[in-house]
Amino acid sequence: MATLQSNISRRVGDKSYLKYFIIIPLDLVEARGWAKGQEIDFRIVGKTGVLLQPATKVKVDGHPKFEEFAEKVEKVLQDTPEGMPWGRIRELTDLPQLKPSAFWVKRMAEEKGLIRVYDSKTSRFIWRLSPKKGLEKWIPVSSQEPLTEVKYSKGRQITSI
Repeated sequence: MATLQSNISRRVGDKSYLKYFIIIPLDLVEARGWAKGQEIDFRIVGKTGVLLQPATKVKVDGHPKFEEFAEKVEKVLQDTPEGMPWGRIRELTDLPQLKPSAFWVKRMAEEKGLIRVYDSKTSRFIWRLSPKKGLEKWIPVSSQEPLTEVKYSKGRQITSI
């Protein structure tokens, strides 16, 4: 039997948006030959049925090398100085990763001046490039809401707006 679960995916103002998950038993996943991260399409059948099948979209085999990843992310962020969340970057660059490698994010911060700013209104991290590598000043999310706090913890920059 599958289980339906939910989690808050983001908050905007006073409104919370839920994301739903269907937990499928391991024996069913193995019997179908599905793999972790594989995209599954669904279709409503009749009044109560749901048909699950592998997505027809062909996924990219393997992940890009760091240089390709960094080049694509840097190009998108240079065109958008106010920054954007990872999901939007992923859409614009066609990168296959659901989540970027923590090592690559740290390396981009060191080499390219990547800054991730937490936006408490949307509960998302906004990715930006600092105007000049090594500077901690950058363009705020909106001119009406200036940056309020910057903290450093064990060499990691944590920022709230």
